[in-house]
Amino acid sequence: MNRMWNVLTVMCAIVLASSGTQAQVVWQKSGANPVLPEWSGLIDDPSSYKYAFEGSVLYDTTAQVYRMWFTSLAEGFGTSFVISRAISPDGQDWYASMKNPAYRVATNGFDNSVRAPRVIRDSQGYKMYYTGQNLNSYAIGLATSSDGKSWQRYSNTPILHPDSAAKWDSLSQAFCSVYYDDTTYSMWFAGGDGAHGGIGLAKSSDGIHWTEVSRNPVFAASTTGWDSGYVSGPCVVKAGNTFYMFYGGAPVLGAVNFSIGLATSQDGIHWLRYGAAPVLTTGTGWEGVTLGNVSVLYRNGTFHMWYSALSSLTGHWQLGYATSPIVTLGLGNVKTVPESFALDQNFPNPFNPSTTIRYGLPGRSLVTLSVFNTLGQKVATLVNESQEAGYHDKRFDASGLASGVYFYRIRAGEYVGTKKLVVLR
Repeated sequence: MNRMWNVLTVMCAIVLASSGTQAQVVWQKSGANPVLPEWSGLIDDPSSYKYAFEGSVLYDTTAQVYRMWFTSLAEGFGTSFVISRAISPDGQDWYASMKNPAYRVATNGFDNSVRAPRVIRDSQGYKMYYTGQNLNSYAIGLATSSDGKSWQRYSNTPILHPDSAAKWDSLSQAFCSVYYDDTTYSMWFAGGDGAHGGIGLAKSSDGIHWTEVSRNPVFAASTTGWDSGYVSGPCVVKAGNTFYMFYGGAPVLGAVNFSIGLATSQDGIHWLRYGAAPVLTTGTGWEGVTLGNVSVLYRNGTFHMWYSALSSLTGHWQLGYATSPIVTLGLGNVKTVPESFALDQNFPNPFNPSTTIRYGLPGRSLVTLSVFNTLGQKVATLVNESQEAGYHDKRFDASGLASGVYFYRIRAGEYVGTKKLVVLR
């Protein structure tokens, strides 16, 4: 089994994480680690599990407890990954459900093995976005639940999957993180083409049907350093007006020496690395080989992180816990000036009746943003003024226009950019 697990570790390299500056100083690992160990239950109990990793944690404000869904290998269910659940009063002392696994897929398909859950709660209940694995194929599936205990697969096909050999993520789309702001769902996911890996972003109005943004991948490997091989396994948290992405990286594609890193953003699209070093690295013993996917919550001025680690003693995965005060991570102290001019695809698109256009200015510039029909006739002027450096959003209301294809064009200094938008009644 250990040999099989080592092979899986290499196959799952795209999952794991690293980046940040104040690494060993900022994060305080729990003295009770691992807080969710590799084994629970009796050896002949089909509800027991071994290997606990890739956790997803929510705080239940009504019950005042932490709830976790995590990847495991359950006794009695072969060698396919399943998803189990646990509960904790404080985020450190965890109690596994007697009815584990909480979710598994018994039939062959894109999700013959299910892992890396990301659970959110909206007005409709719980949504679990998970990685469906079949041999070396990875895609993202969805399951729903009214109580977080009993789960129903939304579809036997993935909601996000590779679909073009020409795309940067033509081989895999997996290991996602989802944020919901009561209007729009945003999903950051790991993608790759077999030679390179990056982190992409997709948007949805219902949490089911997704559209990738035009700037994908929104975050890529650095040119040098610990995360120059690839980046993957994002976990995105919003605190104040800033998005914090804890991500995985390694210096060589296919390597297994992963660390946990950090990048920050004001819009979820344009990211800046937090320094040049990981924020969390391996230790000894139970976390002596490599780190893996993380789940992070922000509560009461503190980041709470549950992280996966591979033991150098047993070759098994377990889950640890660490905390960091937000002041050491520099909340609000994030640069918002792009390195070059940028014009993003409007979102949503198609739209009715309004949409948002975002653009970036590396310096103060005289900006003209206009909309034209297919005949080249100007139908609207949205911006015509000098603007400061940074990212800017402009809302466009097309209530007075007929359905059809239009173009928006920006002139800023010597830069000219044009993109297409569609009004659909």
